[in-house]
Amino acid sequence: MKLLFSICLLGVSLLSGQLIDRWHTYEEIQQQLELWDADFGSNSEPSPGYPGSGIIYHYEEIGRSTHDDLPFWGVRLSYNADVKEDEPRVLFLGQCHAEEIFGVETAMELIDMFLHPEEHIGSMYYQYMKAILQSAEVWVVPTYNPEGLRVVHGYEDAGAWIQDLAYRKNKRDVNANGVFDFVPGSGNDSDGVDLNRNYDFNWIFGDAAWELDPGGPNPSYFAHYDYYRGSAPFSEAETRSIRDFAKAQNFILSIAFHSSRSGNV
Repeated sequence: MKLLFSICLLGVSLLSGQLIDRWHTYEEIQQQLELWDADFGSNSEPSPGYPGSGIIYHYEEIGRSTHDDLPFWGVRLSYNADVKEDEPRVLFLGQCHAEEIFGVETAMELIDMFLHPEEHIGSMYYQYMKAILQSAEVWVVPTYNPEGLRVVHGYEDAGAWIQDLAYRKNKRDVNANGVFDFVPGSGNDSDGVDLNRNYDFNWIFGDAAWELDPGGPNPSYFAHYDYYRGSAPFSEAETRSIRDFAKAQNFILSIAFHSSRSGNV
């Protein structure tokens, strides 16, 4: 119970604190994970804050996206992170919905915090961090919607600029016309699946393809097609990857970060 409380407290502390002053693109996530791997992936004495820890950082590809086949990664933080030990495991999932990029920053900051305990020695968090890595494995997935993340940040494709700050889904070609059909702003994107509604649990409550959204309690807020659940539970490569990863690691706890897209709490 103390372990679970400590992990939750660390997560809450990040949500209530100041994050970096800009957002990570998909490419920057990859670059940062590789830089951390160069610094910590084979370093058996990473910090005086973790005496006798051995390697504390390991990252690996855990899946690829449905349409663009983009890889995404999980990071294992623990004493002897290069070895899968018989320890309780917890999972932090960063970004699922494309426009909810705060989840990326929370996840990346959490990794950075664990990798640099010397910056927190003397604080209450240091003792929690040390105890957690000594007795458990913390897995962090910064994003498992890399396609949506790229749409939010924007990218060039065949001379055209593709960007939608309010995009929510992956890039599944739902209407099968070979073109990524999206409309900047909330809703009306013909393509894409809402990954958060593609799991088998409560799948039936997601929207069917091109179902209109009446706006709910806020009639001025429409998001037609944004909650499309997919053709079947786990139809998307992203959610299948998370399912298989979770089964393989047998997590005792999972925390998924979401943030408001409409400004409503």
